[in-house]
Amino acid sequence: IDIPFDQAVPFLYDIDRNACVECFSCVDACELDAIDFSQEPKEVNIEVGTIIIATGWDIHEPFGEYGYGEFENVITQVQLERILAPNGPLEGHVHRISDNKKPKEIVFIQCVGSRETERTYCSGVCCMLALKNGRLLLEEFPDANITICYIDIRTPEKGFEEYYERAKDAGIRMIRGKVGEISEDPETKKRENSCLFIFNR
Repeated sequence: IDIPFDQAVPFLYDIDRNACVECFSCVDACELDAIDFSQEPKEVNIEVGTIIIATGWDIHEPFGEYGYGEFENVITQVQLERILAPNGPLEGHVHRISDNKKPKEIVFIQCVGSRETERTYCSGVCCMLALKNGRLLLEEFPDANITICYIDIRTPEKGFEEYYERAKDAGIRMIRGKVGEISEDPETKKRENSCLFIFNR
């Protein structure tokens, strides 16, 4: 019995039925009589004003691309999200993985894995995710140079274009084009002025 994950909505305890041995000790221990193993799934009809379709998304593991898996300072957007989380391993404070120093150059590489034979489409979440995380990083590192490299910027929803413009006004540099490759000098990790590369699919 546990909360499924940090910041779960609703923030309630749940029984993992895959791990439960059905000893029912929790039923006796619960003073509020809130546990009922006799409940069955059921269909209900409800009236709502709005329906949100949240299809979710899957990550692209770019092993071998742009030094991911080879260079320590090349991470994915999902890894960055975890690092930025207040309840994450670094409690929201970012540093370069290779030497724990503050990054002075941060580059987001967008559209990795898209527009290919297997995936001809564009992800609908990456652009805004990069803009949001870029602004968060700029707040923590106001002197850092933050660049977003992209094929196309997608800002179709209400307020997204304005958010994009504010990110540029804040100093985030936007470069349209595909990154050819990333190489790393073995000494670079020891220098003050090195990059943190962030992947996006």
